[in-house]
Amino acid sequence: MKKIVSLAICISLMICCLSGCKKDSKSGDVNADGMKIFISVSQSDDFRGAFAQKAKELAEKSGAQVEVVDEKNSIETQVSDIKKAVSEKYDAIICGLVDIDTAFEVEALAGDIPIVFFNTCPEDDKLDAGKYVYVGSNEEDAGKYQAEYILNEFKSSDEINVAIFKGALSHAATKPRTEALKNALRASGKTVNFVFEDTAEWDNVKAEDMFKLFFKTGQKCDAVACNNDTMATGIIQACKN
Repeated sequence: MKKIVSLAICISLMICCLSGCKKDSKSGDVNADGMKIFISVSQSDDFRGAFAQKAKELAEKSGAQVEVVDEKNSIETQVSDIKKAVSEKYDAIICGLVDIDTAFEVEALAGDIPIVFFNTCPEDDKLDAGKYVYVGSNEEDAGKYQAEYILNEFKSSDEINVAIFKGALSHAATKPRTEALKNALRASGKTVNFVFEDTAEWDNVKAEDMFKLFFKTGQKCDAVACNNDTMATGIIQACKN
């Protein structure tokens, strides 16, 4: 939900900037009549799909024309769609990159069109205040919060066995979330055994299948930490089964 709110704020700010902060004299709402916004979602799932839909609703409520495209995790498709958005003279692009290494290419294609990146943050040298910006949560915090929860649940234990399910290895959030989790657990002074660590690529079905295989090994596991909620639902389903 936090990311949905962040994206909603991001669109409000974008509309405000592009419309010169014009306000409707009657309602006080930002007036974005005639503005065209293109939203490129790297791969639609429950969460990215939800905040893209929320973004669309907010922008259209302000009078903007919005197109949301699911790039189906294809770099080629995303590049092609960005080119199309430029040719159709969109005023702004909201982009969840399929791969952070394509940030410069996407910016070059966009030219003077401002881009707000979400979900996947490009390197700092690819961002430019007022033109190429990123809206999202602090990835390290996610890992720290998971560690705090695990440590609280096992505060009376000297040893904890933890399994980790990571997101796509090419995704900018995977490494910082995982490292922050592991560092915070190690800093507790407890003996922490990472009994499983692999990528399920954000997918609930993959996470479920992988945990079922891990379970068959008979290794002790006290807690499972996932880089996103979708994989966690897969683990829950595996446990129920």
